[in-house]
Amino acid sequence: MGEQVPKPVKDAFEALRLTLGKKLSLHRISGHYYVYEYSTLRDATLRKTIVRTYYLGHITDDGKYIAREHRKLAGLETRRAERHQSEEYDDREGIALRNLSMNGRMSMAKLSKRIGMSVTGTRHFVKRLEEKYGIRYFASINMFELGYLRYVAFVKFKGAKPSTKELKDGFENDSNVALVAETKGKYDLMIILYLDKNDHASRFIYRWRSSNILSSYTARMYISIIEESEIDEILCRLPFLELLKDKLGDKKAILSKVEYSVLKSLSNDGHKDFTEVDKEHNLENGRSNYAFYRLKERGIINRVTITMEPPHLKYNAIFIMRTENYKLFNEYRKEWLKEIISDEKPWINKYTFTDDIGAPDSVLHIAPIFNDMELSSINEKLNSIKGTSNENLIITNVVVGAFYYRKFDFAYSKTYNILADEYKMPQSKREDYE
Repeated sequence: MGEQVPKPVKDAFEALRLTLGKKLSLHRISGHYYVYEYSTLRDATLRKTIVRTYYLGHITDDGKYIAREHRKLAGLETRRAERHQSEEYDDREGIALRNLSMNGRMSMAKLSKRIGMSVTGTRHFVKRLEEKYGIRYFASINMFELGYLRYVAFVKFKGAKPSTKELKDGFENDSNVALVAETKGKYDLMIILYLDKNDHASRFIYRWRSSNILSSYTARMYISIIEESEIDEILCRLPFLELLKDKLGDKKAILSKVEYSVLKSLSNDGHKDFTEVDKEHNLENGRSNYAFYRLKERGIINRVTITMEPPHLKYNAIFIMRTENYKLFNEYRKEWLKEIISDEKPWINKYTFTDDIGAPDSVLHIAPIFNDMELSSINEKLNSIKGTSNENLIITNVVVGAFYYRKFDFAYSKTYNILADEYKMPQSKREDYE
């Protein structure tokens, strides 16, 4: 910052820097003041220090800070200037993460063409990304095709609550439980379950709640079915995979023994070579490869994808947007759909989970939060959707299961299709990830 920077802008920038506690820089571009977060790292492959920047927002001449989410940068000159603030390396990182999210088994030859590096350089590049983000590969499974429906339960305890250890001991080995998270707000607990489509839901819930840790505490439970979507990923845990053994059998069964073996192996390590899978399960050479593509053709495996350990993640937040006036909501529905697929971070999706729930008539959103400003921004955006009301919970601890974090290409989402079909949003060309 030079002497020409107005004092209100300087003061606002210093206040923002102290509030966020991050490395920030201020840039004057075309007469306007833009705020960037930056970090430096030493890249062994490129043998140089890389400066990574992320645009946060701008400060007006009178000292008002406006976050990125509240303003679209205007003018080609400004957009070009902003792009020049980021290294090319950042662009390649985002491209690689999106491609691996869509196809974790993509060949290095194909990925190298996408990011503009040699095949050998790409291997080193991906290895660095795996270490940096704690990347894990896994097979994304369509539970509905296996005969299961997904439910979410919110629990509010009256009086005493079970400890984290009690919850873990009580649910860890429960085959139907995909995720248990302690929350702060209107509810104390969120549980995601998978129930057999042939089992009566109310009878199952009665049996289930009567036999687990919840039976020892006074609590209200609100439970609703939620749609299965390949955008939303919840950990496919080993107890559930063991439950699938009941689905094995002859040609009329949902899974063959070979398919089950492949599903189990790739759920744990989606990058495992098929020759290793063959040896692991004493299969003929090539059987696991054939079974994998059969499972994809039948829609049981959506794709092999990735999950990351997001650096600097503060917490996950739940946003429950209730629909109260459909006439008003329909006027703002397009804006809400665009919000769901908004692409603000180059390396991770804004929402890890977005789906309808029925009790009450709402949409459940879950988002990774990196600073409190993001929480406020999402609340502000969802509150701007007329005909709805919004409440949020903070996830204080994930007791069982895990959320997945990745960069899904929304051109392959139902939301994108709705925007294109119903609202005539221009369609971009889908990339071929296979």
